[in-house]
Amino acid sequence: MQLPLHHAGRVRSCGGIQMSRHDDFDGDGRAELLVSSPWGIGLLEMLGSAFNAPMMAPNGTRFGGWNLQTGDNRFGPVGDFDGDGQAEIVFSSPWGLGVLEQRKNTFAPLMMAPNSTRFGGWNLQTGDNRFEKVGDFDGDGRAELLITSPWGVGILELAGSTLAAPMMAPNGTRFGGWNLQTGDNRFGPVGDFDGDGQAEPDVTSPWGVGDPAQERHTFAPFMMAQPGTRLGGWTQTTAANPLLTVAAGNAIRKQPGRREYLRGQVVAVDGRWQVKITGNQGSGVLRSMSEANCLIVVEPERGNVEPGEAVDVQPFEGLV
Repeated sequence: MQLPLHHAGRVRSCGGIQMSRHDDFDGDGRAELLVSSPWGIGLLEMLGSAFNAPMMAPNGTRFGGWNLQTGDNRFGPVGDFDGDGQAEIVFSSPWGLGVLEQRKNTFAPLMMAPNSTRFGGWNLQTGDNRFEKVGDFDGDGRAELLITSPWGVGILELAGSTLAAPMMAPNGTRFGGWNLQTGDNRFGPVGDFDGDGQAEPDVTSPWGVGDPAQERHTFAPFMMAQPGTRLGGWTQTTAANPLLTVAAGNAIRKQPGRREYLRGQVVAVDGRWQVKITGNQGSGVLRSMSEANCLIVVEPERGNVEPGEAVDVQPFEGLV
């Protein structure tokens, strides 16, 4: 299959096809593009002035034990988790988690695990776990996965046919002077900022910004700065109203392909924050506007959101 090349260099949604991840999935030294649609999934690679599709699979295909269903599967992040020079893709679904790699014209799982699996002490729950960023955080030449939840933060690495958690910390942990709170901490981008061969994640919060480095079973910040700090000629600022992560109180119907902002109301239910859509989202509907105290922010690559899944909200002034 060949597709004509348009909008070169852009990652976008087109005709129901979601183009969201790219890396060197076959180890040939060139990046390929992961695409998905209501039909299924594919990889696109450059062939002259066109895209070729070396791998395609419809929904219902079994990659080993993984059941492909693009309606509820999420793809990414990506990274070389086994150090073979070929990037793998993190697949997640309401069932659980998988790390899959390209093998010629199909995918094969390096690992799969259902929800409630324990990776060391980490309890896998794809409804509220956020697969944040990928980087070589320990400098071993293999990628690790930075994961967060309402409980805290962890780093997961491939260990045979499962994952291990070499680092975990609950909310309230102090990494030096940094107070971990995954409800308002935002992680990324990732890079080797100090040139020591280990990647560090940038993290921001209402307090400021920091760059923590993994040191065995914990993080240690080598840079922290509050708003107003002068970094050379740059004045550091963080948003006055940051995105918060809460549980969805009702289902949100959405097609992948664009970022959506929905009027919502955040309330406390049994001691936990929960957000519900405030009815009709039409631009002329005043009731849903007057009842809202936040915007629900749903990422472009995300499809339907089920009750209990984690979503980002942008509070209006005065909520927190």
